[in-house]
Amino acid sequence: MAEVAVRVLTEEGHAGCAYTLTGPEAVTAAGQTEQLGRLLGVRLRCEEFSLDQARAALARRYPALVAEALLASAQRQRAGAKAGVTDTVAALTGRPAGTFSAWARDHLAAFAPGG
Repeated sequence: MAEVAVRVLTEEGHAGCAYTLTGPEAVTAAGQTEQLGRLLGVRLRCEEFSLDQARAALARRYPALVAEALLASAQRQRAGAKAGVTDTVAALTGRPAGTFSAWARDHLAAFAPGG
């Protein structure tokens, strides 16, 4: 993402453009959880909250407007808003976007106990 930002902000031809950036594959929250568990060598499971449970959990951590924005984003994702994949990163940088798995491997320490 940083490389895309540098190019878009420093090269001509991007004014007024809006780009949809994705990785090379659509990965669900359950898929991310499964990949992290495999990398950590532990069994993880992804449990969905009801809307009321999610709202209550987010309200304990974030201001109301932020909590509602996060809920709206989660609802859009659940409806398939993030299911598509684009080649925009490759088109702008000349390199394919990295995978979630590679990113998780590079940041695994943040997910380990005490991370």
